[in-house]
Amino acid sequence: MTAPPPTPGAPRVLAAAFAAAAAIPTLLAYSVPPSTTALNQLLAVGLWGLAAWAAVVLPVGPALATLSTPAPRGGEGAGHLVRAAALPLAVALCALGSWVVHPLPRSLATTTLALLMAAATMAAAGAWTARRADGAQVFGAVGAGWALAGLGCAVVAVVQVFAPPATESWWIARSSIPGRAVSNLRQPNHLATVLLWALVGWAAWLHLRQGPDRGKQEATAPASQAGRARVQPAQTLAGLTFVALLMLALVLSGSRTGLVGVVLLAVWGLLDRGLCRSARLQLAAAPLLAAAAWAGVSWWSASQGVVIGAQQRLSEGDMSASRLGIWSDTWALIQQHPWTGVGWGQFNFAWSLSAFPNRHVAFFDHTHNLPLQWAVEVGLPATALLLALALRGLWSAWRRSRGAGTADAAGRCAVMLVLVVGLHSLLEYPLWYAHFLLPAAFAWGYAQALGASAATAPAPAPAPAPATATATARPGQRMTAHALATACLLCALGAAFAAQDYLRVVQVFQSWPDAPPLAERIDDGRHSVFFAHHAHYAAATTSALPPAQRRDAFDVASRHILDTRLMIAWAKAFEQAGDHDRALHLAQRLREFRNPAARSFFAPCTPPAQAADTVTPAPAFPCGQPARALGWQDFLPPR
Repeated sequence: MTAPPPTPGAPRVLAAAFAAAAAIPTLLAYSVPPSTTALNQLLAVGLWGLAAWAAVVLPVGPALATLSTPAPRGGEGAGHLVRAAALPLAVALCALGSWVVHPLPRSLATTTLALLMAAATMAAAGAWTARRADGAQVFGAVGAGWALAGLGCAVVAVVQVFAPPATESWWIARSSIPGRAVSNLRQPNHLATVLLWALVGWAAWLHLRQGPDRGKQEATAPASQAGRARVQPAQTLAGLTFVALLMLALVLSGSRTGLVGVVLLAVWGLLDRGLCRSARLQLAAAPLLAAAAWAGVSWWSASQGVVIGAQQRLSEGDMSASRLGIWSDTWALIQQHPWTGVGWGQFNFAWSLSAFPNRHVAFFDHTHNLPLQWAVEVGLPATALLLALALRGLWSAWRRSRGAGTADAAGRCAVMLVLVVGLHSLLEYPLWYAHFLLPAAFAWGYAQALGASAATAPAPAPAPAPATATATARPGQRMTAHALATACLLCALGAAFAAQDYLRVVQVFQSWPDAPPLAERIDDGRHSVFFAHHAHYAAATTSALPPAQRRDAFDVASRHILDTRLMIAWAKAFEQAGDHDRALHLAQRLREFRNPAARSFFAPCTPPAQAADTVTPAPAFPCGQPARALGWQDFLPPR
């Protein structure tokens, strides 16, 4: 039996699919309350599901049919998929085990589990892509998609800083930090990660087009191809211009994490001799171009008398005070719950309701460090397992992709994508967003399977059967392909369902002529599968509802995030119900945040000055002390 002929149109379809998956979720500026990133994340789940499905079912393209290892054979391919998806599956199992001890409200648990299973699917799809005969070409399309996303984000960043009035539109978000670029993802560090991924993707695409031996090929090329060699300097100049634009946007973001990532990528470019010369040059030049962008921005700021927020951010002396504070509090919680943690997804609940007199004034819902997040929520033993899986997989992928071929270089680019978001995860929590989690999982799976095959696979056959040629594949391979394709389509269909589901809570936060009563809209939002916690928040903070309905709402909304408004409403509800100790405990914890929005709540505790012989005692609530000591577990709802 012979394999069907390659399909010329397949590479173009895959390139378009991965470009859409990378660019559209990161460039979407439109949002509707209550979440500013819900639409971006839903688009990411749907588009990455479709792109991964295309990588599984489309036939192999003709361009690079001899650059990768042969397609997987039956159970061997399934084994690679399982190993690639082992880390996200292990995280999902740890979350499920944690919920046995520390239950989480249904909508929060469902959302977390769905995203983790989507990540496992993307990891398996990445592994399948690596085992395609044209896997390097497909990953080049992924890199080109991120280069396109980075270009769009860079343009948005320049507009946000240098032309703020232009952000009054539906396609560019207004920066919430004057003078700093935040892109349409509305977060400077998120912008920095996209820009760094764009730089890695650009290197992958350049290497795919030129390859490590391009110079030797041009030296021996006939005279008819000499013109192609003459355009090389122009292409290099265009590439440096592109990198310079990325570095300008990075400087405008003021992301210190991003600048560290630029140095990391430059070191990679200097040391990786397997990359093509042009990619190495542009990676190594990135820090110099960033320094030039900084000098240019500083000159413009001084000449125009305008303060750029990025300059102020980068010149701050205390660079990590907020993170050091939250890490110190996190370590205290870990010491109190070393074995099982406080429960997956419940760090904010436990931290906000525990006594930390010197806490940071911001309401953190994450620890801003992935290993600490795992440790505080699922305990030290589970964290040790997850870290061992992550470090072993990372080292294995890097060690086995150190060859000089194009497929090996693509594997190293995938590893660098993971390293960039891993660096970000030591200071933030990007992997809690689908538009970072799913592409990172895809790159992780690609690196895992390519590394595994490089050491064990035989030499490529002259005409290997494509991984997606199910007509000639073995039965086990066909079953694996069908199961993986079905899982990818379920991601896309699940995103469509979740979008409809999100509209049930959107109506809670909007009003229109002939709208149903608020109580009716809240009740409908409470039946949302993935977003019911938003409706419960609205119910808890709306005094128009009966106390019984609000009491149930507090149990759900407080497990998502506790903020000033919710803590005040919850304390008042406890006080009205006669539970003075819990009411005063909440008031004490809220006072520790020193939030300006709580001044009116604590105004009775600082009465105006009166005559010396007149003393007005402060009211017991919210100024007094609880009669007994309480912990965060005392606020959990009964099982």
